[in-house]
Amino acid sequence: MVDIKSRPAKLTGLVVDAATRRPVPSAKVSINRAGYSENSDRNGTFLFDKLKKGTIIIITCTKRGYKQAQVTYKANMDQEQTLSIKLGPIGGFGKSG
Repeated sequence: MVDIKSRPAKLTGLVVDAATRRPVPSAKVSINRAGYSENSDRNGTFLFDKLKKGTIIIITCTKRGYKQAQVTYKANMDQEQTLSIKLGPIGGFGKSG
């Protein structure tokens, strides 16, 4: 039997264009200070499956032509969690303020 407490937390996510709500493929999704990074697939999805439970992390998402996005996340669930990251196009819709 596997001890649930010892299993790492999983995070799946979706990167979308803030203006069109369409998936953004090939966006770089990184976890600050951990050295982990993934690129979103052609459907805009990504997966981190070795997160230490209980840790608070900052996720940074970048792609050419978009403003950088940052999200704070706490890996505290015993089951897989899903996160949506919206990237605002540079010089277009999705500008803040």
